[in-house]
Amino acid sequence: MAAVGQYERWARREDAMNVQLTKQHLNDPDICIRCDTCEETCLVHAVTHDDNNCVVKAEVCEKCMECITPCPTGAIDNWRVVSRPYTIEEQFTWRELPPPDKTAPEATLAHAEALGDDVSELLHHAHRGNGGSPRPSPSASKSTINLYNRGIIPPGVDANGAPH
Repeated sequence: MAAVGQYERWARREDAMNVQLTKQHLNDPDICIRCDTCEETCLVHAVTHDDNNCVVKAEVCEKCMECITPCPTGAIDNWRVVSRPYTIEEQFTWRELPPPDKTAPEATLAHAEALGDDVSELLHHAHRGNGGSPRPSPSASKSTINLYNRGIIPPGVDANGAPH
């Protein structure tokens, strides 16, 4: 019986060593003001939104960083090392970013550090023309969308009484 338990622990350790980590580009819903600038800027349509959050589709994102510089709060400038990318369905439910995954085995953490260096270089390039990383505005803690300056008509009725 002990041999079976030892084999199972060994197999789990081997599985953990073979995990492929990746850096996933994420939007921080806590500071995002839902202006959709990142979605409008993304050349490959990797950013989408629902009524609550703007999210990044991991399988589509090419990490080109085109969305980083125009983001007024820096909410789109977030990354997580993950063994399985978060789905957009998971991201739509977030009110804040999940904590970094601390369960990755040490052998794969070295791989993640190499990814981190690549991402840092790309971020430096993306921020170069902007004078550095954007800072969230003071109003970012109370995220709202200004419906009046974006040409969006708020719900109601028109002059003829028809709903819009």
